[in-house]
Amino acid sequence: MRSSLNVIECVDFEGDFAEIEMAEYFIKNALVLEKMAIRFGRAVPHNSQERVAKRLSGCQMGSEACRITFSP
Repeated sequence: MRSSLNVIECVDFEGDFAEIEMAEYFIKNALVLEKMAIRFGRAVPHNSQERVAKRLSGCQMGSEACRITFSP
């Protein structure tokens, strides 16, 4: 996984503790990750989306090429 995972797409992301921890793990440990796309579930409030985006964007990344995108 560390050297072969290029793209991750998380659909219906709710922003609970376990999901955030999982996303952080991949961001920090996938050495060739190019893109992580987070698509929030419909019921996730905007302020929660902003909180999650800020936290995940601030993670130390295992790959310099990694870009994280967020969408409602």
